[in-house]
Amino acid sequence: MLLEAAIGDAFGAGYEYVPHKGVHNPDKLVYVQHPRHRDTRPGMYTDDTQMALAISELLLSENEWNAYNVAERFLTCFQRDPRGGYAKGFHGFLTETKSADAFLANIRANSDKSGAAMRASAIGLLPDIKQVVEYTSIQASVTHNSTDGINSAIASSLMVHYFAYAFGTRKRLPHWIWRAWNGWLECCWWNCYGGNWDFRNFACRVSICVSLVCGGCIRRCCNRGKRVRGESDH
Repeated sequence: MLLEAAIGDAFGAGYEYVPHKGVHNPDKLVYVQHPRHRDTRPGMYTDDTQMALAISELLLSENEWNAYNVAERFLTCFQRDPRGGYAKGFHGFLTETKSADAFLANIRANSDKSGAAMRASAIGLLPDIKQVVEYTSIQASVTHNSTDGINSAIASSLMVHYFAYAFGTRKRLPHWIWRAWNGWLECCWWNCYGGNWDFRNFACRVSICVSLVCGGCIRRCCNRGKRVRGESDH
């Protein structure tokens, strides 16, 4: 799962927020150099995969699941392999921060974007839905302590949980998330299919992810993400 996510991350990194005219051969699946982010070479995964690895390592360590240990693991993974893909300000923050205490004291943790969702997949492998939601909320709150930031992360981990425990077919996924999560996503799914592609909006981020997953193979997902552009490495 993490390998496939890393492949998609590395593929999409070359197209993130690239204008349509900059996307050549839209049906050809190849790693490309992003026209602006020269530090991320073709085929390199980005911050999303690195932070997903941090989450996975913390799960495997069996250490207590709390904000301190999440922050410490983020720092450990970055400092052993500094790489591009992070927002400029956050990259500088990770470079300068030397401890989890300093991380939690100085981080501006109010982002409402989808970064916390992109690193949450491994949490979905936990056997209990309540634990999936709890652990996902804690890790998201470290950097994305907002309604959209946390909710999009929960939706992401629940998608993995659905498939890991074989709750049903791809087409049943949206309905299952709606039922498992107090019905909150019902309007999100249909509103996005009404054509309101606002990438800052939680509903659209979740719906795009669900539609890509429901579409089947990784090749099809990459092609669709490439055409959507936006945060295509997610």
